[in-house]
Amino acid sequence: MGPILSQQQCGECQESKGAGATPGIYHERQKDLERRGGQPAAIPLPELLCYNQGATHRTLAACKGRAKTLRVATPRPPLTARELSVVRRLYPAGERGELFAALPGRKWHQIADFARRHGIHRPRKSYKPTGIPVLDQIRTRCRDLNYTMPDLDRMIKGKGYFAKANWCIGHIHHRDIGRAVHALFGDIKADWK
Repeated sequence: MGPILSQQQCGECQESKGAGATPGIYHERQKDLERRGGQPAAIPLPELLCYNQGATHRTLAACKGRAKTLRVATPRPPLTARELSVVRRLYPAGERGELFAALPGRKWHQIADFARRHGIHRPRKSYKPTGIPVLDQIRTRCRDLNYTMPDLDRMIKGKGYFAKANWCIGHIHHRDIGRAVHALFGDIKADWK
């Protein structure tokens, strides 16, 4: 990262903000933008964001916010009522390709954020099968009851057996499995051959 700008490097910032103020990292860029007539093409956004390397006290969010203030960043057009109806219809069960075809020019994170703001959710994915029938049944029952694996560990007062997926490394903890079955209101049955 580049050096942090000292207050002596920007005397005009001190005059406008008073002595002891934080130097304006964007001051020269903003003056350059004003000299060119405020044209958005004067400072490309990547260059402005790369300018963040000169000041370690600025975050990426601060750089993006400042780019919007300077009208350098491309404004995001709001979604229309037609797009809302498309999201309501396709987002819960549709594929990404269908959504992209119905909403050209939109990125996935924009569509997902818009859906979340309007209370539209996709169904949760089911847990991957482990190959151990009793564990698969416990995980399916947790999904039906809307429990997560850390929730199950808290219920059985375990040490993270289900949350850390310790069965993947070959450890089958019969005590934790028995407690989980009991906590989920189940019974263990033995099949004799």
